[in-house]
Amino acid sequence: MEELITPSEKRIINRKKGEIYDYISYSNAFVPYQGWKIHISANLIDYQSILDNVYHVCSIFQTPFKYINKISELFRILSKHVSQLEIGKFITIYPKNKETFLLLLEELYDKIPKYTGVQILTDRSYKDSEIIFYRYGVMNARLINNERPKLKFNGTFYEDITEPYYTCPPFVEDIIFNKVVDDYNIESLFHDRYQMESIIHKSGAGNVYIAIDTINEEKVIIKEARKKVYITEKILAIDLLLNEKCILKKLKGKVDIPNYIECFTIEGNLYLVEEFIDGQRLDILKPEYNLLIKRNSSELGRYNKKVKKIISNLFLSLYKIHQEGIILEDISSSNILLTNDDRVFFIDLETAYNKNDGIIVETTNECYPKNISQKNEQRDIVKMWYCIIDLLTNSTSLLKYDNTGVSTLNLFYKMSLENNLPKSLRKKFINDFSIVDFKNTFIIKFIEMGLNIEKIVRMQQDLTETILSHNTFEIHGKTILESIDNYKHICHSNMDLKFSSDPSFSSLYDNCNKSIDDLIGIAILDNNFELFLNYNLDELLHNMSYYQKYYLLRLFNDTKICDRVYFIKVLNSIIKNDIKCIDGVKYIKSNEYFSPYLITGNSGLIIELIKFSKNNNTMKFDEWIRSLSEGISYTYAKGTSLYYGLAGLGLANAWLYYYFKETSFLKTSIKICEHIFDFSIKQNTKTILIDPMSEEIDYTYSKGMLGQLYFINELLNIIKE
Repeated sequence: MEELITPSEKRIINRKKGEIYDYISYSNAFVPYQGWKIHISANLIDYQSILDNVYHVCSIFQTPFKYINKISELFRILSKHVSQLEIGKFITIYPKNKETFLLLLEELYDKIPKYTGVQILTDRSYKDSEIIFYRYGVMNARLINNERPKLKFNGTFYEDITEPYYTCPPFVEDIIFNKVVDDYNIESLFHDRYQMESIIHKSGAGNVYIAIDTINEEKVIIKEARKKVYITEKILAIDLLLNEKCILKKLKGKVDIPNYIECFTIEGNLYLVEEFIDGQRLDILKPEYNLLIKRNSSELGRYNKKVKKIISNLFLSLYKIHQEGIILEDISSSNILLTNDDRVFFIDLETAYNKNDGIIVETTNECYPKNISQKNEQRDIVKMWYCIIDLLTNSTSLLKYDNTGVSTLNLFYKMSLENNLPKSLRKKFINDFSIVDFKNTFIIKFIEMGLNIEKIVRMQQDLTETILSHNTFEIHGKTILESIDNYKHICHSNMDLKFSSDPSFSSLYDNCNKSIDDLIGIAILDNNFELFLNYNLDELLHNMSYYQKYYLLRLFNDTKICDRVYFIKVLNSIIKNDIKCIDGVKYIKSNEYFSPYLITGNSGLIIELIKFSKNNNTMKFDEWIRSLSEGISYTYAKGTSLYYGLAGLGLANAWLYYYFKETSFLKTSIKICEHIFDFSIKQNTKTILIDPMSEEIDYTYSKGMLGQLYFINELLNIIKE
């Protein structure tokens, strides 16, 4: 809908293009400060023909005009999405005097066929035309201090009043009819039956009135749909009001909704009369029901009872509606009324639809995410929950910054726990959001455990930004294998590289026969174990350190080309030579100390055993995994890095949770993660994680922020599963 609109005439004089309007003027054309101006309405089918005819007439009279130049903007101006003061104004014509004004009106009336269009509420229509309108007002003046220019007469200034009905300034007589006519006299009977009381909602698409039915002296609601006003490109306001009429008639007497009374048309506009419900909108009741209000124990008891009743009634009513095959679609806090006896009524059912017919118009609301993807009943249920969340908390305000809804759901459930909302409601909340395919609802099930992973998500984002802003990395490490890890993970991150001057790394392929590290390194770089086929593995293992055996286990798990015999051979060597027991807990003994860490100890071995067990569908090593896990329950350590610190322990605990599905491992991993965050600083607006064992800021995988980010990412990925 972004095509440009332009007159079909080949020759256009003095066109000035604007963002919304194009201005057509003529040489020596004069636009007075104030006077009679003409507005032309349109529809989305005939707009081009209307514009061409207007251009032709204005060319004859050399009269300037402006017109909307984009179809998308034209749709907006012809739809419910604009105010009553803007609606319908496709073309504005600026006659130089009243004589030209009258001639133009008559010529336009003669030349423009009987097109239909949206009523321009600020103007009066010319004769019986549906697209030609006029009013007296300012035409050629600039805003002063953002104030609307005023009319002038005999040295006196007058407000250029624009209301959603036609008016003339006091010093001007309507030169056509010599009188002023309002849209209706609110004191008179409407449709010979209804005494108007007030307007409760104004819209370009139509107002909503409160009136008295003179037959029974009962209050009623009268909803108006003005002719030719668009809701979508294919749907008019009248279409939706007729749809509401059908829905009300179908559900009458079956659920708590306003009763249908009658429907009628006046001058092409449609009016729906329905029962007046004496209740308050949920959005108005938010201060009364907010969970943040401090309540004593007795007050809290009454509050919980009332909230449970209201929410139960909401879902019961929604269930009954769904049983009738109707989907509400437009569910919001402003479309639900609560009566004094806690009954709930759904109102404004224009977009409700029969399930078998499909959705008419998708609706959005500030109280729930705009990207709700569910269908039919579940979509209604999700929207219903967001209305309840909006009623009870301020958490829907977070949708402005997190439109996934994750933060909102997180905060709501946390508050519901802290305020002891009925368990049945919390259970329904969990069940309803567990059923649907909602992008990030994995968070919810951990809130009940008292686990705050929202902080972890934020740190992930901040740390990613920090690392991506650091464009150049030096590849280094204590060993060739550590250097290779840094190299592979930085490459995987699509970051610029600056290789170190370490000749052992740069010439690895040339010196591949000189050490076991070289052999393992080339095998890892090539992701290929075949290099080892020329060697006696048992003999190699006899001369290997634990960290070299660990790399072999990783290689075997990652390449997936090795027979499980190779893996078990290496594992048996580790069990025989590298595992010791201290205080009843098994540890890897590396370099004469007992290590819980990734590269040198329990954490790395646990992860590789879990990988092997999952890949080969075996529980053979479960006992070993559990015994080794007793040595990595630390939530504090000297360092925070992946290789030699807390990040490695946290990663192993996350894998343990993934394997055994025991919450205790997840809690440990999250606690470790949170303690790592204790060593964060802000530097030039960037979040920096510090390893207390190092005196420098480190970006590497092995000892720096890239490895810590890897742990955070893996933790979140495992949680999502």
